[in-house]
Amino acid sequence: MVFTAVSSLEKHVKSSVESFGTDVIFIQKWPWTFGSDYPWWKYYRRPSPTYKNFELLEKQLKGTVIKHSSYVTGINNVKIVSNKIIIDNASVVACTHDYRHVQEFNLEKGRYFTEFESGTGGNVVIIGNRIAENLSLGENDLGKQITINKIPARLIGILKKQGDNLLGKNNDDLAFTPYLFLNKSYNLQKEGSEPSMMLKVKDNIPLDEAKAEVRGILRTLLKLKIKKEDNFSINQISMLTANLSVLFNSINIAGLLIGIFSVLVGGFGVANIMFVSVKERTNLIGIQKALGAKRRFIQNQFIAESVMLCIIGGLLGILLVYLICLIANGALSSSDNTFRLILSFKIFLGGVIFSAIIGVLAGYFPASKASKMLPVDAIRSKS
Repeated sequence: MVFTAVSSLEKHVKSSVESFGTDVIFIQKWPWTFGSDYPWWKYYRRPSPTYKNFELLEKQLKGTVIKHSSYVTGINNVKIVSNKIIIDNASVVACTHDYRHVQEFNLEKGRYFTEFESGTGGNVVIIGNRIAENLSLGENDLGKQITINKIPARLIGILKKQGDNLLGKNNDDLAFTPYLFLNKSYNLQKEGSEPSMMLKVKDNIPLDEAKAEVRGILRTLLKLKIKKEDNFSINQISMLTANLSVLFNSINIAGLLIGIFSVLVGGFGVANIMFVSVKERTNLIGIQKALGAKRRFIQNQFIAESVMLCIIGGLLGILLVYLICLIANGALSSSDNTFRLILSFKIFLGGVIFSAIIGVLAGYFPASKASKMLPVDAIRSKS
């Protein structure tokens, strides 16, 4: 149960992280990981990636190592109004045209921005599923005008329901507009959230090779001298998943320690059962030895019984965990939460093997005691 819970949590967190794109490079002001000598003041003084630099970089990278690219920023604490229904504290993402190819973006109704709308800053908006529900908007409302901080925008799409995840990445509570549209009313370079250049690498290009290519071109565009440090960070999802693996390895070790205590209790219980079994069958052991049974035969006989006892107990425990998973997942299916408990074949196999090992250890000493009995003494013994 411990390993199932930890494994399911790890898969869910990694899936949430990887939804950002395992083949995507993020060019940002701040790095995602820091060393022990974290010079935060250096990162703080860095300039944020600009839309102008993105356009130049996109032009340079066209047809090389990058398949799609997008410049993304946005504004928070936005008021969205439709039919006198108001949503406060919403967030609006301003992105360039290829955003849907770089990040997960599934439409349920309507359409995406056209190239003309993205290139001219058309007053169009796509909203998340929860925003649509709160504003009572559906397919019949596509083409309707809503306001974003009193700025009119035409609704052209509604996203599929995504559901919550542990990282809080959720399109359901976001609205999306072309970058140039929102930039007409706000100076996004100053007023927007921390911007990011997102670059999706071609399928046949190694990520490290693409990063080196992007870094070289960006340094040239920013006119950085050879000895000067980068004033930007190139991030990728593997930077986060590597740290997650270390974290969950530590959690698994803690889970193993918890499991060992319960296994020790069970192991002592099985050992006691086997000692009682040896005592009850002392006469039979004496007869078997008198008929020529060797020590190894007697020993293996009791060890096999101990192993079978533990495997049966292990299988019952695994069945119980499986039923708990079914019940828990059934309860979660009615919510937006996508977390699921999964009893993997690896954990199942590990449980059976570990049960067998405990059976060997628990049965060894009783079996050894039985194998060392003298035939005459064993036959004369009263069970």
